[in-house]
Amino acid sequence: KELESRYQRDLAQVDEELASAKRHADEDQKRLDEANQQLARLEPEYQQQNEQLVASSNALEEAEQQLADWQQRWNQHQQNLAKPTQQAQVERARMDQLESQIQHIASRLSKLQSDQGVFSTSSYKAELKQQQHALQQLRSQHETTRQSFEKSKQSYQNQLEQNQSLQNELEANRSQLQSLTGRLASLEALQQAGLGKGSGGKLKQQFSSWLSKNQLDTQPRLAESIEVESGWEQALETVLGDQLEAIQLDASAKTRLQQALSEAPDLGVSFIYNDGKTVSTPDNSLANKVSKPDALLPLLSHILCAESLDEALKLQDNLKTGELIITRDGTLLGINWLKKKGKDSQNQRDGVLARQKEIDEIQATLNKLRQNIEEQEQSLAAGRDALKQREDNKTELQDQLNELHREESQAQSSIDATQNRISQTEANQQRIITEIAELELRHASEQEAHQQATKLRNEAMALMETLEKDKTNLQNQQAPLQQRVSEERERTQRQREQTQQILLNVETYKANRLSAQQQLERFGERLKQLEQRKQNLIEQQSGEKIQNIQDLQAQLEAFLEKRKVVDEKLSGARDALQTIDNDIRELELKRHQAESDVEKLRTLLESLKLEWQEVTVREQTLQEQLEETEFDTESLKQSLDENATLKTHQQALEDVQRKIERLGAINLAAIEEFKTQSERKVYLDQQNDDLVEALETLESAIAKIDRDTRNLFKDTFEKVNVRIQEMFPQLFGGGKAYLEMTGDDLLTTGVSIMAQPPGKRISSIHLMSGGEKALTAVALVFAIFELNPAPFCMLDEVDAPLDEANVGRFCQLVRKMSEQVQFIFITHSKTTMELADNLIGVTMREPGVSRLVSVDVNEAERMANE
Repeated sequence: KELESRYQRDLAQVDEELASAKRHADEDQKRLDEANQQLARLEPEYQQQNEQLVASSNALEEAEQQLADWQQRWNQHQQNLAKPTQQAQVERARMDQLESQIQHIASRLSKLQSDQGVFSTSSYKAELKQQQHALQQLRSQHETTRQSFEKSKQSYQNQLEQNQSLQNELEANRSQLQSLTGRLASLEALQQAGLGKGSGGKLKQQFSSWLSKNQLDTQPRLAESIEVESGWEQALETVLGDQLEAIQLDASAKTRLQQALSEAPDLGVSFIYNDGKTVSTPDNSLANKVSKPDALLPLLSHILCAESLDEALKLQDNLKTGELIITRDGTLLGINWLKKKGKDSQNQRDGVLARQKEIDEIQATLNKLRQNIEEQEQSLAAGRDALKQREDNKTELQDQLNELHREESQAQSSIDATQNRISQTEANQQRIITEIAELELRHASEQEAHQQATKLRNEAMALMETLEKDKTNLQNQQAPLQQRVSEERERTQRQREQTQQILLNVETYKANRLSAQQQLERFGERLKQLEQRKQNLIEQQSGEKIQNIQDLQAQLEAFLEKRKVVDEKLSGARDALQTIDNDIRELELKRHQAESDVEKLRTLLESLKLEWQEVTVREQTLQEQLEETEFDTESLKQSLDENATLKTHQQALEDVQRKIERLGAINLAAIEEFKTQSERKVYLDQQNDDLVEALETLESAIAKIDRDTRNLFKDTFEKVNVRIQEMFPQLFGGGKAYLEMTGDDLLTTGVSIMAQPPGKRISSIHLMSGGEKALTAVALVFAIFELNPAPFCMLDEVDAPLDEANVGRFCQLVRKMSEQVQFIFITHSKTTMELADNLIGVTMREPGVSRLVSVDVNEAERMANE
């Protein structure tokens, strides 16, 4: 049906084009005949008019030549007249200028002669001499002050260095004082512990209270007052042992000791007192090694001294009952026994005497240091006062130097100014003398030039009177010549315009004749082509065999039935696919939940590991600290008091802390550094928490975007795939096309178009024709366009590669979609143009002349029906 209808339309179109071509050919023939007639009439007229134009041009040229000759004579006369006129004006201006210059020179001479007596240098020279003398005095004073300033500066520097030296010595002594104070506090704490004065358990506290109650707490211990020969401290400590903690009493305290001991707590205590009895001491006894106290002599008189163990062993054979031998290193021997103390038997009392000696020496050194520091502080204060005085003196001298330097600069400036005035005055005197001589010469020269200018002006005025008479005669000849030239120019202009008009008409008709001839030739060719095309269409129409429409209709219904069955299967498969996708989504959610639970357990496990490591490190640290104290865990457990309470431990801890405080600051900077680093750690932990939270939020957003993107892409892909499967058969009259993903991941997959036109098996896009590619692209674009329609759609020669049948199907699809979208299309196909409601085109009826044509198809149809 479409083929038959197309043949009928093509034949009607060819007949219409044949009629139009014949009509245009008749019009062009008429234009050609008219052009030939007009050219036959205008060419003789143009020849005659051209001859008249030549004659008028010659007459105009002759008149213009006569006027040019007159103008030349007039210009020559004007030049002759302008020369004396100009000379007269120049000489008059020159005279005025010379008169002004002569007057100015006279005035200037008068002024210079009056100023010549003003410029005198005698007063300036006297003032200069006084200023030079004052400058010499200032320089001498400046040198004296500078020397004093240098001495003061050196004295200030010496005092500054001396103060710095005192400051350094003072700082060194203070540092030594602080170090010795810490050492003394440490030794005193150890000595207190060695002498049993330290605080301890409940019995110790009761003992301290008992001593205080009986006024015995202020009495010195034996070890605090012993003075022993150097090197024999260890021997004396071995002999005395616990007796070193004995409290010294005077003889009067012996009477009240008995009552006090009856109230004493159950704790060991020793007392020693001097009863005033005289005790004889052998020369080699230990008593001779002790200078005080005297109360020790009865205890030490029976103990002999030996420098070494060998000497002691020799003396052991001669010992009497009750006598002992002690060596310098503390080895004690009796008549038939020997006792040597090792490191394993040392206790807190070991080294008490040596420690007490060191304490006494440190106290003596501290007293001396304190005295030295006080003297140095006084010296430093005096030095600072002296430095302040020297600095004030130096500042005062510096100010004097600055003031003298300023006065010297002012004086030098005054001298320079005076010398400049003298030089300027002398230069002015010489300048005035020179200028007066020059002005006198110029005055004489200007007067002579004024006389010469007056003579030349008079001569020029006489010549001007003669030339003015000739000027009048020439002016009378000008008017007739100008009138003739004007008349000839107007006549020639009229002839030229008429000739130009005739020539324009001739050229116009020649162009029309040439255009008509070319149009006739083109229409002749066009008529031949149309006749041939009409003959071809008639032959094609008679030669075509159209298939039985009823058979084709039956085949179409069968295929539609098959398609319905396939669509139902496809719908079932899509439902099954949707169910599988839903299952996959649920499993994916479960997987995410399981991963989240695993991550929480992993985090908990890591936290427990960190806590375990922290406890392990603390255990190792405590173990290392315990090992540094050289104590054993088991022995410490056994040595701890089972009855001790938290309060007693806190009291002991406070005692230890007080002892540590007496040692002084060790490294206070470590506390500040720890505080700074702790604050930085807290800040970094907060930053890390923020980053982790932001990362989790970002990952959650990315997962959501990916999920939404997959869903959106999948829905869009399915919708476009359905529409392209529907549009492709409409455009091709059959066949099939569908979209296929190139990958499994919806975020990264590509999309392929699988197209199969009816009757073809295509394995590559290169096997498709240009029209098939265009229709496939149109099907895809229209399928996407239906999902997100715009107000209008522009198609630029989309139907160019299509044949008539495909153009018709393309137009049907566009007409259907135009119910929702406005189409603007560019085309050369008449079939596509018939689809439009409005046509806008460009035509060229004449060469080089374009015209815009706009047609409202509905309005044109309405007018045609009327």
